[in-house]
Amino acid sequence: MRTTITAAMVLAVLALAAPLTAGTPRAAQHVRIEASGPNSETFVLTPMTSGRIRADTGVVTFCCWSMTHVVRAGETLDVNDPHLTFKGTHGTLRFRNRVEFVDLPDGWSVFTGTWKAVGGTGAYGSAAGSGRVVGISNASGFTRVQLFGSLTSK
Repeated sequence: MRTTITAAMVLAVLALAAPLTAGTPRAAQHVRIEASGPNSETFVLTPMTSGRIRADTGVVTFCCWSMTHVVRAGETLDVNDPHLTFKGTHGTLRFRNRVEFVDLPDGWSVFTGTWKAVGGTGAYGSAAGSGRVVGISNASGFTRVQLFGSLTSK
């Protein structure tokens, strides 16, 4: 169990630290989106490179969760695929996720996975892209989520 927890923490740190550059199209813009607090209801989008996507803030909603389970290194992980909708001042951006949760002691859990942009409105109307997601949550609803990746917009 201790090995699984250590491995999960190392994986979370690596996902936070690694910029996504391999295979990125030339017009792609690196972005970071952060949400934290009770139920992660607000977000901040920060462009990490220059381009058409501008900094934005707003409300994020999560819906349509489905859960399956996988076993990795003897540990059962919860696998979810929530839809995320970011409603900001420049428009709406929709993502599909695939995240794997590892439970930790005292009600905490860590998760990591991938996201893909699947649509949007306003400044995000033609947005496409993908990246990684990592986060932590506790039993009382506090969650911190960070999404890193690349977006393109016409």
